[in-house]
Order: sequence, then structure tokens, then C-alpha cells
Amino acid sequence: MKLAIIKDGPFLPIKDGASARIYNLCKEYQKNGIDVLFVLIDRGWVKTKDIMRSGLGMVLVVPPEDVYESGALTDYLLKNGYRTIQTNIPELIILKASEWKLFTKIYDSHDVLYEQSEQRHVSARTIAVEKFIDTRACDCASAVFCCCERDKRLYIGLGVSPEKLYVVSNGGRFNKSENISRDLQVVFLGHLFYEPNKDAVQSICTFAKKAQDIHITIIGNYPKNMNKRTPHNVTFL
Repeated sequence: MKLAIIKDGPFLPIKDGASARIYNLCKEYQKNGIDVLFVLIDRGWVKTKDIMRSGLGMVLVVPPEDVYESGALTDYLLKNGYRTIQTNIPELIILKASEWKLFTKIYDSHDVLYEQSEQRHVSARTIAVEKFIDTRACDCASAVFCCCERDKRLYIGLGVSPEKLYVVSNGGRFNKSENISRDLQVVFLGHLFYEPNKDAVQSICTFAKKAQDIHITIIGNYPKNMNKRTPHNVTFL
């Protein structure tokens, strides 16, 4: 299988959860024998040295116009035998729906757009537009990756078919605590009314039980019952 993963925006060095998710998925695909082409849209911040050190394998750096305006990227993928595309850009899935009709399209949804807007109390019109983008991108995709079960339920609530929704969680593996320095101070910064953050903290608390000499501090708003029965080395602020 030959898969093209398309990423727009800052990527290397990794400084955000979205980039870490995409990087880890790419490496897992490669471990399982999938021929991955990483397509990085260059808006002036791509550093060749970071790409060379990434271990991503085949990387194609392209200008935005080759992706959004012309069919140059599509022609390249077809010519080189790529028939599956994965991207976290819902607008791109929608924009290229007709042009990419020969491809299997995976929408890697990092969060449900309208959910965070509702939490920020933005206008009803903005929320309606975001719901349209969410549902339209899912309709155009062959499959949709969700970060958690909550996101999957939200998409089902928008009318997306459950058959095309797959939960692909974020996060790393915490089973190799012997490789982590002792007397380590770890800080998690983020509110826990966002389901992926909540899942991450639950994993951290499970890990903390195995690594008693590592102290973890959780900073951010959280549900009142979240800090109950946590390990002694986990502090909620």
C-alpha cells in the first residue's frame, strides 16, 4: 500500500500535539510496511536539516499553490502510484473532493471544530459554519480518524455514518518507565474539559502509579471529581 500524508502548517521541530500525532502515525505506518510519502506544504518555515533528521523517509516539499490551486500534487501522486491520501485539513478534503475521486481519502480529525467554539461562546453563525465543514469533510472522506470516543459520538450526532469512523488515540507508550530519569518533575498544562486532554491525564495518572519517584503537576481547569483518588505524586492546581 502507498499512502500520502499531507500536512500544512509548522511541523518540524515538533512543538504541538497535532504534529506529534501525525509524526507518530507516519512512523507506525512505516513499521507496518506501508509505503508513506510525507507531503509538507511549504509556507516559508520548512528547514531541510529538520527533515533530514526526522527519519520520515520519503518527504515531498511543495508550495501551497501546487496543492490548493493547481492539480500538480494530484498528478504527481497518480503518476507515482499513490491511491490513498490522509490529511488533517478538512477544507482540503472538501476542496479536492472531485479531483481526488480516484483516491481513498482519510480525514484525520484532530478535534471536532464546533465543540471548542461552543465552549468559547462564539456566534451561532460561526458554529453553524464549523458544523458544515465538519460534516462535509466527513462526507467527502472514505474514512475518518477520531482522537477519542467522545469525538466519534459528536460526529455521529452530526449525522456521520458510524461505519466510517475510527478512534485513533493520541499519546505515547508509558510502559517503559525504566528509561525515564528519576526525581523528574513533569508538568501538564491544559484544561480537562477537552476530551483528548482528559484521556492524556488519565494515562499519566496510571503511569504515575508505576513511577512513584516522578512528580507530576496538572495545571488547568478540571471537573471537580477529576482529582479524586489520584496517586500521591500527582498534584492538581
